[in-house]
Amino acid sequence: MRRYLVAQGLLIALAMAIGSWIGCETSGDHVDGASDSDSDNDSDSDGDGDDDDDNDDGFEDDDDDDDDNDDTDTSGKTLSYLWVANTDDLNRGTVSKVDSKALKEVGRYYTVTCDSQPGTSGCVDVNGSTITAAHEHTPSRTAVDFNMDVWVANRNLDGGQPSATKIAADPLDCIDRNNNGKIDTSADNNGDGKITTDCNGDGKADDINTQCSGNLAGKAPEFLGYDDECVLFTVNYGQPNDIARSVCLDSGKSIVGASDAWVGTYWSPEKGHGPNKYYKLDGNTGKTLATVTMPDGHHAYGCTADAHHIIWSTDIGYYNTTVAGNLTYFQALPPYAVGKVMRGGNTGGKPSWIGANGKYRHYGICTDPSAHIWLGGINSEWVLRYKPNRASFDTLGQGTWTRIDMPSGFRTRGVAADLRGKVWVAIQKGHILRLDQSIGDGVHDKGNAQKGGPVPDEGNTLPKKSAPVLIPGKRGCRHHSA
Repeated sequence: MRRYLVAQGLLIALAMAIGSWIGCETSGDHVDGASDSDSDNDSDSDGDGDDDDDNDDGFEDDDDDDDDNDDTDTSGKTLSYLWVANTDDLNRGTVSKVDSKALKEVGRYYTVTCDSQPGTSGCVDVNGSTITAAHEHTPSRTAVDFNMDVWVANRNLDGGQPSATKIAADPLDCIDRNNNGKIDTSADNNGDGKITTDCNGDGKADDINTQCSGNLAGKAPEFLGYDDECVLFTVNYGQPNDIARSVCLDSGKSIVGASDAWVGTYWSPEKGHGPNKYYKLDGNTGKTLATVTMPDGHHAYGCTADAHHIIWSTDIGYYNTTVAGNLTYFQALPPYAVGKVMRGGNTGGKPSWIGANGKYRHYGICTDPSAHIWLGGINSEWVLRYKPNRASFDTLGQGTWTRIDMPSGFRTRGVAADLRGKVWVAIQKGHILRLDQSIGDGVHDKGNAQKGGPVPDEGNTLPKKSAPVLIPGKRGCRHHSA
């Protein structure tokens, strides 16, 4: 399974998408049976991680259109989409569906729907709670499930109700709500590689009844607003004025089809609502299946699910300077036990590490194929790895931390791990950093990171003992979760 890392800068988003799910601010990675680890533990015989040998080691080629293979799963669903949260788009917030092979936008959607309960008057979620559609929902975190559908968390930064919405990737999974015998959904109808949201030039976002003009005259609108039948449902969670940041997926009842989603609140204590919480949402209905309370001092900024049904939640420790960043964990299945709050270096009575900014910060999060946890560090300018002690749930917090210090000014944001022994890190200055998952335990100074060329692939390899490689991009990985 691939996990796609989404960045606002499409160039960086595409590069980070190698072997990854979604999330450059991230952190909404879905991992089940795959986690990050870093070293020279490459899958191929020559040690360069390219898997260009003839061994039957379970790694397929990249499907980069130079063979006869398609980027589809066993159900025939395409795997080559990126989903990008557009925080302020249309003063509401949207999500773009991007064909990562053709480099074209093929769909765009509002991040709430008023039709979660067909036949109900007004705009409500799956539980009948009110949704204010005409509101800036500020979507951010995204995660893709086993059905290739996307979940998006709506932060509601300017006050409002946090929510999560599920959008179907395949029209076959959408709902013909108006019973016209077809699925009405966003599409690039004129083939120009972008979705037009105002096809008649009236200054308003289109809907299903818009009559297009210009180069879309006679065609259906490309953006259908709240009439889009592939926006499946919305569910409110937390309390009004909470901030919603993290979303990640566990396999739910099976390893195929819809995945159950976990969504967390970030700012509940500061709003007088008590500790932050995670909510488990049914992958098919959106109904809340469980609520898990986080330890005091933990703000759910991003999360990842490992292959052992453990949810790992990271706190940036950025917006409230009295609280340092931290990592915690809990069970994704009953009894939903919660672990302790941890920080790198903070073992055996030792204080936690101090970053380049004089503080301890986290950012993006993912797991690798060895079920190790990787973290960006924003202005602490590091990448952290945590190897849990998996002897029991109680020992998960007694693992081993590794710190990889970056060159001065390199703010590390989104992280993603591939299946070839590499971790990819988005650098705010407009680069992508590649690390080996199998790097040794301890503290490493990588201040000599070298600037590289295009994303390495077959025929464009790098010495396996080289310094971390920086891949330049046109724009940095904009943090659209601020």
